[in-house]
Amino acid sequence: MKTHGPKNASWGRVFPAHAILLRGDITRQDTPAPMTFIDSWKIKHAPSIVAGVALLVTLGALAWAYIYTQRFVEQAQEVTSVVLALQAPRYLDTQLDLALLLSTEAYRMAPTEEARTTLQRVQNTNSGSNTNPYSHTSEVTCAPC
Repeated sequence: MKTHGPKNASWGRVFPAHAILLRGDITRQDTPAPMTFIDSWKIKHAPSIVAGVALLVTLGALAWAYIYTQRFVEQAQEVTSVVLALQAPRYLDTQLDLALLLSTEAYRMAPTEEARTTLQRVQNTNSGSNTNPYSHTSEVTCAPC
């Protein structure tokens, strides 16, 4: 008894395209597969998902840049504070007001150990001296015009 269909060896030789279709090796291209809800949701919301991921990446980069910049600014302020604090003792004997300004600004920039000790040293020197900067002037008289 002769069998017909894809199990017959001669069937594939006579009608190769039909044999492939019957075996299920390829699908027909003219009828698309029905779209599921998840597939339609992916197609509809894909641009929103891409935009959301891009936004998150951008925000992460901005946060990293802000943190890195803040760290750099703090280090620069500490270095400036130390430099000002180290310059203040030079003017203790000659310009006490400049020494006070330098030590105060050093402490305001960043309260480092150098700034604290310099500020205390300048204040202790200032407390022993006359605090009136105009004490060396004599009495001033105004002449009538």
